[in-house]
Amino acid sequence: MSLFDGWLGLLLAMISGLCLGSFASAVAARVPQGKSWVFSGGQFSRSACMHCGHKLGAFDLVPFFSWLFLKGRCRYCRQAIGWQYPLIELSCLLMAVLVYWGWGFSWASLFIFLAIPFLVSMCVIDLKHMILPDQLNLILAGLGVGHVLISLPPSVSYGVACMGMVIGAAIYAGVIWLMGKIVSWMKQQPALGMGDVKFMAVAGIWMGLSALPLLLMGGGGLGVVLALFWKKISGEERFPFGPALIIAFFVVLLLQSPALKGGFGASP
Repeated sequence: MSLFDGWLGLLLAMISGLCLGSFASAVAARVPQGKSWVFSGGQFSRSACMHCGHKLGAFDLVPFFSWLFLKGRCRYCRQAIGWQYPLIELSCLLMAVLVYWGWGFSWASLFIFLAIPFLVSMCVIDLKHMILPDQLNLILAGLGVGHVLISLPPSVSYGVACMGMVIGAAIYAGVIWLMGKIVSWMKQQPALGMGDVKFMAVAGIWMGLSALPLLLMGGGGLGVVLALFWKKISGEERFPFGPALIIAFFVVLLLQSPALKGGFGASP
C-alpha cells in the first residue's frame, strides 16, 4: 500500500485542491487585467487586497480558512471580500478529490491536478468578461499533451499519439465551430465565441473522438440550464458558453478515469 493511499491521500488531495483554488483566484483576477500571475517587477507577484492594496501576509493566504476566520473581510481595511474566493477554492477542492478518486496520485493525474486551477479560472473569467484567454487555452493544451503522452500504452507510439491529438483537436474545433455558425444563423446573432472553439480544440487533445458526442450533449444540456439560471439572476439574455463546456469536459474526463472502467472514449 502506498503512503498516499486511503485517508492520508484524501487529505493531501483536499489540501492541494484548496491551494490550487487560491492560485485559480489569482489567475482569474490578474489575466483579464493583463497582469502576470507569476512575476511582477522581476519578483514573484504577491497577492494584495483589491480595496486597500495592502500586500497579504501568510496568515491572510490560508485557503478558505483565512476568509472564514476573518469573516469575509480584509484584515487591514475591513472591506468585504467577495464570496467568489472561497467558492473557487472549494470548487478546486472538490475537483482535486474527484481526480484523486479517479486516478490516485500518478504522473498521469499530475497533469490533471495542474489543469484544475486553469479550468476554474477560465470559468470565472468567461462569466465576468465573456472571454476564454488564449494563454490559458495554450497552457491547458500543453498539459493535455503531457497527460496523453505519459498515459500511452506500450503498443502506441508517440508519433501515432501526436497525430491522434492533432486530428482530435481539429475535429472537436471544427464540429463546435460549425454548430456555432448554424445556431448563429438561426438566431441571427453570434452564438459562440472563438474562445469556445479553441477550448474545444484543447478538449480534442485530451480526449479521444468517441468522447465528442457525450461532451457536446453534456455541454449543450448544461448550457441551456445555466443560461436559464443566468437570465433569472442577472436579467441578461447573453450567456457565456465556456463554463458549460468546461464543466462537461471535466465530467467526461472523469468518466475516462481508471476508477470508472470502460469509460466513455479513450485518449488517442
